[in-house]
Amino acid sequence: MRKAAALLALSLLAVCCRKKPAPPLDPADALYQSASGDLSFEIPKDWRALENQGGGQRVSFFGPSSGARPYSVSIGVYFYGPGSSFASIDDYARAQELSARESTPLKAFDLKGRPAREMTVSRLTPSLHDVKPPELRVDRYVFIPAGAGFYVLDYSAPKASENDQAPVFERVLQSLTLRPAK
Repeated sequence: MRKAAALLALSLLAVCCRKKPAPPLDPADALYQSASGDLSFEIPKDWRALENQGGGQRVSFFGPSSGARPYSVSIGVYFYGPGSSFASIDDYARAQELSARESTPLKAFDLKGRPAREMTVSRLTPSLHDVKPPELRVDRYVFIPAGAGFYVLDYSAPKASENDQAPVFERVLQSLTLRPAK
């Protein structure tokens, strides 16, 4: 009887002390698909989206929806082709450097088998409607050549919290699918 009770106690102890499994990945990601079908990626469902606002902008997302500074981070997707404001990735990068306090040089890397380039820029943004003082923001630009043009993916966040939502941007990059426009 003592042996059975001891085994039962050890079994219960083992169950109680066992590490709980890690929670599953957050299922709050949604698949964004452009209307033309040439662009898709995963993004948190609670981020707000604005599409086709002009100037090469395809879609911009703002989030997260909660926390100390809701919607203070953005991820923008732009496309520039023949006849647009920027003839090349280098032209776009030079334009961003003009308003930068600091910037990193363009660096080439491989993005899921595609050539890509990236740079980071920090700049002071002006106050809007005198509601807040100017804010130091950091933008990470990823450039992806596509046909006769190129995509720009821009992750923008306040300097004080620039890494908080960086995993969301990485998720966008890793889930990104680009197809020729229909």
